[in-house]
Amino acid sequence: MTPDIPQVSDSLATNRQGWWRVFLTGLVLVCMATPVYAAATLTVQIEGGGYSGSGQAPQDGTQLNIGETVTIVLTVASGIVSQPVQLPHADGLVVNGSGTNPYGGSEKLNFFVTPARAGDITIPAFDIYTDDGQTLHVPVIKFHVVSQ
Repeated sequence: MTPDIPQVSDSLATNRQGWWRVFLTGLVLVCMATPVYAAATLTVQIEGGGYSGSGQAPQDGTQLNIGETVTIVLTVASGIVSQPVQLPHADGLVVNGSGTNPYGGSEKLNFFVTPARAGDITIPAFDIYTDDGQTLHVPVIKFHVVSQ
């Protein structure tokens, strides 16, 4: 006598395939609905005053005049700054104020600075943190300041 082995019915196999298709469809929809985040980028520019460069961060030896105000612009694209940003102290550099410009698809942090003495002035490197956990590194910024 042979024991009866239950057979999987065609409807049960079809039902399993149906659930598998529903699962895969749901997975695809979730993946499509999940936003894709671009990495934030940072641009450092110097504007105004006696500086007449290409707009990029000054290299060693960039020359400024005493008393002429320049604007250091830190532009964060594809990210939102999560903490207030302050320039580190630089001997001989007066920070006259700062402000933000959140328009244009990026966040612009403006620092209005004036060299108060002749010689080399160095703003130390520092970090900016975004709301999605990224750390953006601002490199050292150096000016060479001359008397007018």
